[in-house]
Amino acid sequence: MRFHNYYDGELRYEDGRLQTQKNDSRYHGYGLESIREAVANYNGAVAHDITENEFTLNILIPIVK
Repeated sequence: MRFHNYYDGELRYEDGRLQTQKNDSRYHGYGLESIREAVANYNGAVAHDITENEFTLNILIPIVK
């Protein structure tokens, strides 16, 4: 799965983790961590790429038959 999202401004990292741009960070900023944990439960992989004003999230989940 691939998701593209436009953003305005500058993305910030803290301790290697992407930080929220929301004003009230108490209720925001755990989305990527939750996605990573859910995908890991299915032995998948998550990667993101940042280009000028576009954030791309790539999720790979193997299909086991």
